[in-house]
Amino acid sequence: MKKNLISYYQDECDRLFRWTDDLISSAEKELKDTRNRLRALNRQLRQSTSLQEKHDVEVKIRETEKIQRRQRQQIFDVEDEIEENVIY
Repeated sequence: MKKNLISYYQDECDRLFRWTDDLISSAEKELKDTRNRLRALNRQLRQSTSLQEKHDVEVKIRETEKIQRRQRQQIFDVEDEIEENVIY
């Protein structure tokens, strides 16, 4: 009986660790995708020829930077939530 409880406990711990890793990995992947989008926008900005096009790209860059800041904060929030809710 004691072996079963230890095994169950270990399985649940493993499941929680995988869940927390998935949460953090997902948030980090979104941030990486946003960084790649910013690189592409900055490349597009350098290649822009008209002032209107440059302005439009700059607006997109600012919006994407806001998203990036929110995503960074989301990673911290996820880590805090995990720390509060998971007992190691």
